[in-house]
Amino acid sequence: MTTLTEARGWTRPVSRGLSIVAVLAAATVFVTCTILDSGGLPVLAALEALGAIALTQLFPGVLLWRCVRPREGWLVEDLACGLALGTGLTVPAQILGGTLDARWPAYAVPLGVAAVLLALPLTRGRIRTARWAPVPWWFGVVLGAASLLALPQLINFVTSHPVRWTVPTSASPDQQFHLALAGELLHRGPSGWPMVQGETLGYHWFGHAWLAQVSAATGLPLDEVLLRVAAFLMPLVIVAATAALALRLTSTAWAGAVAAVLVMAGAAFNPWGERIVSIPVNPESFTLGLSAPLLLCLVNLLTLRWRGLAERGSVVLVPLLTMVCAATKGSTVPVIIAGTGMAAVAMLLWRRDRLRLVALDLLLLVVALAVTLKVVFNGSAGGLTFDPVAAVNHTFFSGQVQGVDDVGAQVIAGVVTVVGGLTRALLGLCVVLRRRTVNGRLDPVAWLLLGAALGGSLVPALFIQPGMSQYYFTISAFPLAAVASAVGAVVLAERFGSAALRGWAVFGVLGGLAVWWLPTAVLGPVHIDDLASANRVLIGGVVTALVLGAAAAVFSRRRRPAAVLATATIAVIASGAVGSLMSLRTPVRQPPGPASVLARGVVTQGQIDAATYIRRHSGRHDVVMTNRHCTVPVPAPGEPCESRRFLVAGYSERQVLLEGWAYSPTIGRIAPEARTSLTHAFWNPSLQRLNDTFYTAPTAAARNLLWRKGVRWLYMDSAIRHKQRLAPFAQLRFTARDGTATAWKMIPPPRSS
Repeated sequence: MTTLTEARGWTRPVSRGLSIVAVLAAATVFVTCTILDSGGLPVLAALEALGAIALTQLFPGVLLWRCVRPREGWLVEDLACGLALGTGLTVPAQILGGTLDARWPAYAVPLGVAAVLLALPLTRGRIRTARWAPVPWWFGVVLGAASLLALPQLINFVTSHPVRWTVPTSASPDQQFHLALAGELLHRGPSGWPMVQGETLGYHWFGHAWLAQVSAATGLPLDEVLLRVAAFLMPLVIVAATAALALRLTSTAWAGAVAAVLVMAGAAFNPWGERIVSIPVNPESFTLGLSAPLLLCLVNLLTLRWRGLAERGSVVLVPLLTMVCAATKGSTVPVIIAGTGMAAVAMLLWRRDRLRLVALDLLLLVVALAVTLKVVFNGSAGGLTFDPVAAVNHTFFSGQVQGVDDVGAQVIAGVVTVVGGLTRALLGLCVVLRRRTVNGRLDPVAWLLLGAALGGSLVPALFIQPGMSQYYFTISAFPLAAVASAVGAVVLAERFGSAALRGWAVFGVLGGLAVWWLPTAVLGPVHIDDLASANRVLIGGVVTALVLGAAAAVFSRRRRPAAVLATATIAVIASGAVGSLMSLRTPVRQPPGPASVLARGVVTQGQIDAATYIRRHSGRHDVVMTNRHCTVPVPAPGEPCESRRFLVAGYSERQVLLEGWAYSPTIGRIAPEARTSLTHAFWNPSLQRLNDTFYTAPTAAARNLLWRKGVRWLYMDSAIRHKQRLAPFAQLRFTARDGTATAWKMIPPPRSS
């Protein structure tokens, strides 16, 4: 096996340059896609955003990472971990900037940190002496190609989420939700829940601080940063960060490439041939993509510490990076804690000289998560509830068999869910079969990777969360699972030779094709209607994989058990990869046609214009009212109100008295079961009556009370019943061209009131 430091002909400076060019080429493709969207992000704005991110996040973050990593490293590692640490710097920058409603902290705070690092002799010396090891020319090409696997998903996202709404179109309320939180951080800091006055900001809002910081540094509107900049940057960053961790663990270029491909092309064990979640990024939830490099950087830091490679003082970064990671996406740190806990148990059994360090970091992780839950989440668990029975009834498997009622079926559903989530990590089991202190059973990092994958896979089988968000734990572990299998491939190559591994890989890929295709081809449609046929399909997939493993053993001259294990695990992984790659055939969505303004979730440009008018003419502490709370303007008789309406808060960037109460900490505690929180009634009916009645029968007393609550502007959705004039209590200031919304300014009450 050839490592980076031993490679011949790979040390030419041009090899590094070609890798950078390849990644930049992929980035250019992503940016070009934004141009294809008429009315989307202009190319100069995209370049400005990338430049601001490079200056205010990447630059200080790289300096900080070079202070803690050993002298030997890689450019891709510096970039990936540097951006992760730079993301952390956006949080204090935007807390200060939002509190002051100023844009200069977006530059001053991160560049101030960079200046301090360069000014101190100790840190300046570490930064200057850190070196980059060369990588082969094809390394960047593979990373760029792997990131392009997200392209169909991104094209569909851009098509479905316009920046300019030429026709009334059904929109995702989650994007309005993200805009509302980012607007809060941009103008007021983490002061409250922007959709409900008086509600605390109990949420993982650090990612929204990232959006606000980019907007503050560039002047770009928040919707362009969210819907274009973040969406197209995350696939590149995730691929680079995954490859960087594999490089750090193995010092082997092809291991980094394998990890990069697996993280984007792998998927759950999938003999049904169904399209399921397959990549660790989803532009519908930008926090998921932003949290991945943070998680990988934290594991990289723990790796350096446990292997005795980190510079002195690295322990300080452990709790800080843990807090940033958890407060960006709540599903990240629990999987790392699960992995670190498994590593501590393994060290207790086999290597007690490392137990103290692993236990210390485990304690730091737990304490940092507890502090984050208390300070950032305000004690809210986001509706995550331990309920194994309800959980297995909301799994992919349960949907396939149309429900699981008896205990046996529930156990099978749970097992299938866990095995499916573990698929990417299966080849990593080879690592713990050998007794080595590096990439072996005595290496705590190996147990961390496998434990994280196991922990992430267990959550959907044991916990339930509104909107099936419990699956984010599994998705968060995808990059670590991919790295585990990449390290396992290196172990197999070291033990049995690269030629044997290539042979097993060929049989494994063929097995993956068979696992994915044969069961459904023989047994019929993929939509399974009973548990017995589901079991037959599952067993058929397993048998197919084992048959291919046995075939590999027949043709293998030595190490036949290893041939069976390697081929079977590669086949199972490849079965998911085939399903993932087949999803590339997903037809590109056509631009949405006009929809009725009375349909669910429909947004018009006039509605956005009215909210934008309020933003431009109001003070940052002005409270806004709205007469709409539901995704459907007028629910049918007996139809519950789905309260995911966040448009006014999202586009006005102001505190709203009461808009949509879904996702709020209070409703998460009141109705944690599945999607019940989305349709549960508002917990303060008197406030809702005050709000809604003012639009139909305004009174001086109501106006006075609203004024004392800080209300200065009223947003009126024309589809909701209302009075044509609110005088003498409010003055009409804006009417949308399409007539779908108006903006009113509250008239102050007389001083005697």
